[in-house]
Amino acid sequence: MEACAIQHPLNNLVLQVTQEALGKLGWSIYSEKTGEGLVRYIISRISTVRNEAVVVFVVTEKEIPRAKDLINIFKKKAPQVKGILQNINPDKTNVIFGKQTKLLWGQDYIIEVMNGIQYKISADSFFQVNPEQLLKMFKIVEKYSSVRSTDTIIDAYSGVGTLAIWLAQKAKKVIGIEEVPSAVKDAQENVNLNKIKNVEFYKGKTEKVLPRLLNEEVRADVVILDPPRKGCEPEVLETLANMRAKKIIYVSCNPSTLARDIAILSELGYKTREIQPVDMFPQTAHIECVAKIERA
Repeated sequence: MEACAIQHPLNNLVLQVTQEALGKLGWSIYSEKTGEGLVRYIISRISTVRNEAVVVFVVTEKEIPRAKDLINIFKKKAPQVKGILQNINPDKTNVIFGKQTKLLWGQDYIIEVMNGIQYKISADSFFQVNPEQLLKMFKIVEKYSSVRSTDTIIDAYSGVGTLAIWLAQKAKKVIGIEEVPSAVKDAQENVNLNKIKNVEFYKGKTEKVLPRLLNEEVRADVVILDPPRKGCEPEVLETLANMRAKKIIYVSCNPSTLARDIAILSELGYKTREIQPVDMFPQTAHIECVAKIERA
């Protein structure tokens, strides 16, 4: 495939240069059936505002041949690429990233800007791939949450702090919870980058951190949930009920697990008032939803 009609032009350029580089370097392609081959994935992370990218080569080996030649090809053919990284994943799995990432050249992050807020995003930190639709989704979250200056907000599965920082501008305090170390590091740097003083991040699984906050008598007026496709663990929903959170804004990338968790919350005393789908992935079956859920 030489290009994708719904991709950003810079991603298409990265695709074309990568194909040329692989041909020149003669690197083998990994096979999930045999477990053999060098290159498993190529990840392109772009800043739509700056028109810059970092590229991650996920490979099976600790050392890759002719790395300098790879860098020179990108410098010549795609100067918008500001960094090249190598991620090492030798395991027989369909998980994309391995545990070790090293910088081959340049920078290991991009800066995205939304509504005047700057977000530093590392190559292996999660960030939505469609910033234009993400902006619309954030405005829906802001409308549903109706944040007041006296409110304390818990942002569970907070990633690089995108929503936490967004809502902190109107709230008294925001508590972010995230288990991926690189995302927590980015989130803290993003707080400093935007000179935000009222956000605090906890590193750990939401199902472990939330009960701890409950025991410490932390209470939230609004809770933001943005879990992975598998949805929330039962302990998360039970803890929110015990916290007596007044309002839950649930951002979901999987309607089936959203429906399951809404049913559980209904049994725990919550009423779903409204759900707004957002087409984050055009021309695919995937849909993002934002649900407004209130204590009955």
